[in-house]
Amino acid sequence: MQRRCWALVLGAGLLVWSGTLNNSFHYDDFHSIVDNIYLRVTSLDAGVIGTYFTEPGTFSVDAEKGMYRPLLVSSFAMNYATAVWLGLGGYHVVGYHVVNIALHLGSALIVSWLTGLLGGSARARLLAGLLFVLHPVASEPVNYISSRSESLSVMFYLLAVCLFLRAESGRYLWRWGTWAAMAAGLLSKSTMITLPAALLLLDVLVISGRDLRRVASRLLSHHLAGWIVAIAYLVIVSVNGWLGRSLAQDVRAPWPQALTQVKAAVYYMVLLATPVHQSVEPQFAEQSSFGPEVVGPVLLMASLAGIVLWLVRSGHWRVLFLLSCACLHLLPTLVVPLNVLVNERRAYGPLAILCIGAGILLASMRLPKRGSVKNPGRVLVVAGCAVLGVLSVERSRVWADEFSLWGDAVRKAPRMSRAHLYLGNAYKDAAQHATDLGVRNRYWQAATAAYARAYEEARDLDLQLRALNNKGGVHMVMFEEARRAGNEGRAREELAAAEEVFKVTVAQNPFYADAIINLGSTALHAARL
Repeated sequence: MQRRCWALVLGAGLLVWSGTLNNSFHYDDFHSIVDNIYLRVTSLDAGVIGTYFTEPGTFSVDAEKGMYRPLLVSSFAMNYATAVWLGLGGYHVVGYHVVNIALHLGSALIVSWLTGLLGGSARARLLAGLLFVLHPVASEPVNYISSRSESLSVMFYLLAVCLFLRAESGRYLWRWGTWAAMAAGLLSKSTMITLPAALLLLDVLVISGRDLRRVASRLLSHHLAGWIVAIAYLVIVSVNGWLGRSLAQDVRAPWPQALTQVKAAVYYMVLLATPVHQSVEPQFAEQSSFGPEVVGPVLLMASLAGIVLWLVRSGHWRVLFLLSCACLHLLPTLVVPLNVLVNERRAYGPLAILCIGAGILLASMRLPKRGSVKNPGRVLVVAGCAVLGVLSVERSRVWADEFSLWGDAVRKAPRMSRAHLYLGNAYKDAAQHATDLGVRNRYWQAATAAYARAYEEARDLDLQLRALNNKGGVHMVMFEEARRAGNEGRAREELAAAEEVFKVTVAQNPFYADAIINLGSTALHAARL
């Protein structure tokens, strides 16, 4: 029965996600993969791989965006080397997507396995696996290659929980596998740091049956190693400097962070329950004061206490553990201030955990038989899976290229600056590859308009500077093209526009090197006219 369940989950996943293989690279993929010189290896040399585990800077071509995710970077290097070996070129996108899909399908199988280990029936295992593998929230971890960090860490997280439960059968090697999986997850993404707390919660609520004395007697033998792994990871990221640089960033004060993340928690709840109108950049603003915008989310969050009380009274300890574990998994991104307020991939881990609970609860329900329908429950399951599958396929089509992705984001969230900025970049890249002069000019004008809108909507200085600098860069390109065409009047207009934009940029940040260099270039060209 388990093999049949896994076969159905794999078949459903392949049917839905196989159409994503040719979807393009997107935003962070360019600095962390396409332009990242550290990945350009034709063979997986141990010395090169070793640098990924010691130097956070190998994560990106941009030193300021360095992160300590060596296992993730190693997987990208593997993709690059494999594509070169096959003669496809290091950036043939299909191989990267094959790995992302495989990780998602692997996680779905582990979701089904973990459901069984938690006492779920065969029906529960199938429901949990199907819900997870088909859910549209998985579209970002599957389609967005850089989101592989989420897929890897969640897969190892789920595997670690499974191995911890298997160790209860007396096979202690399974428990050492738990800590190996935890280490691998931490080397993929730091959110894995919550695993020891989740396993302790699992012991209290499920394994030891709320017997705190038994839990206390198992702390050294069953839990200490996990906390040692977590501490060792913190020591490593402290020594290599990544943790200090991350914590030193002045992103947001504690009170606005708390209010903003109350809204974010509710956003994730709604997203998981009703995965429609998804966007890579949802309309979501920072909350700096307690107002009407947070009253509803606060009340909704408070209502969770009632759900917890019902679970306790009903004896649904497994489901209570899963609900608590989902919240715990999301905790690091809610507590630590980040530049990106919300995104879909952060809900991927909670999705996997909650699908297990949903599978157990749905399998325990008994629907009455009515009319000529012999098994209405099966009909509802098939219909629900079909809806999820269709939504996932439609969402994956949006990820086809930068135009479709950011055009969709601008339509759904017109006040989000970053969406306009990246849409401008898409127009800029299209203009650079266009051969028809009229088409190229239209793309340049569209890029200029997108950057101007990005500047208008930006609420932080970094986005404002990037939008202005990119807008000035477009004017410089149009200046060059006008000069080559012999249109001196238009060339002067474009150069003057570029100079004005760069002056504003430098005035806002006198230390912004790109804008300073570009402003100097405009002065040089003006002197030569």
